[in-house]
Amino acid sequence: MPSCRTVVVIRLNDMTRDIRTQREATALAEAGMEVTVLALRSDGLPDVDDSGPFKLRRVANETTASWRSPATKLKQLRSRSRALADAACALRPSIVHGVDTDTLAVAIRVGKRTGARVIYDAGELYPDMLLANRAHVPAPVLAYWRAVERRFVPQADVVVTVGEAVGGEIRRRFGVEPVVIRSVPVLEAPAGRALLRDELGLAEHQVVLLYQGLINYGRALTDVIDAVAQVPDIVFAIQGYGPLLDSVVAHARDVGVSDRVRYMGVAPMDMLHAYASGADIGDVVLENVSLNNFFAAPNKLYQYLMAGIPVLGSDFPEIRRIVSEGDCGELCDPGSEQSIVDALRAFVALGPSARAAMGQRARHLAETRYNWDIEKAKLLEVYERLAARSTA
Repeated sequence: MPSCRTVVVIRLNDMTRDIRTQREATALAEAGMEVTVLALRSDGLPDVDDSGPFKLRRVANETTASWRSPATKLKQLRSRSRALADAACALRPSIVHGVDTDTLAVAIRVGKRTGARVIYDAGELYPDMLLANRAHVPAPVLAYWRAVERRFVPQADVVVTVGEAVGGEIRRRFGVEPVVIRSVPVLEAPAGRALLRDELGLAEHQVVLLYQGLINYGRALTDVIDAVAQVPDIVFAIQGYGPLLDSVVAHARDVGVSDRVRYMGVAPMDMLHAYASGADIGDVVLENVSLNNFFAAPNKLYQYLMAGIPVLGSDFPEIRRIVSEGDCGELCDPGSEQSIVDALRAFVALGPSARAAMGQRARHLAETRYNWDIEKAKLLEVYERLAARSTA
């Protein structure tokens, strides 16, 4: 692949916790491309960061206005889009890689202005994600993002996404054939169990259910807490942050299980694997609040497989397929507290040896099927095809 190929990746966050984009940009840079990620400014972070394998430029501001003030919100959106587009065009990219729907229009605009090929990286079914993550999304906002997708998704040269189920929905909606590049971890050596358990002060026989991720709508955390209250052998450890943190902690207190529902704060990204390796079960219970949740196979699912722990997951298409493929977990109906209770009791009844064997099957799946070495090859193949098309 030509080393002179110039890639601009556009992402609307500050890139401090965006594992997927970091992995993608790193893989491209290591393959000999000149990669610049354009992101959003954040207090305390430098606008220019060249310390890693790719260049990072924070060139635009996050919007602060609510959609309840649509005129102000739209003005801020236009200003942000202009800053990103101008910065991208100045780099004269060969390929522009827009991550998620909120960068799609900018990426298409840059492609038209510079002649760059455009990759649309759909990490979510974006409007459906808004429904899942927020209590009240105004109908005009959802209509706006759906219109953006209808107009611009078919204009991308390549669409990539995170799983077969989401990919099938993208195909149905927009008539394009996406390439599946999963959000999976790099292959890491197995870690010991001590870190998590020592920090929690637990005995080896206690069964730890671990949740790592956003504490947000659609994650069924209070429902899992209610189920944990009925299974006294389970300790529920939560690592993460999000708008529902206070209510989740308060719910554990209200149902009398604060001693067994332990909030551990935000784990450093490079410590997630070590913490997960000390758990007995990984929580991937999602609520069916949108198609985005129903079709999801979230990052944490693959992180738990890599850590060698079985998963408790919603009986949804993508989660079911992966858990069934490896016989590495228990599925539940997230709308039924009794179903979650039954799954937890099944884990406890297995005993340590059978749970460990299930965890070994999870680890085998990560080693042979769901790791970044495999997915990275797919990403580089997409870029090779675009390079060949550009020079044809």
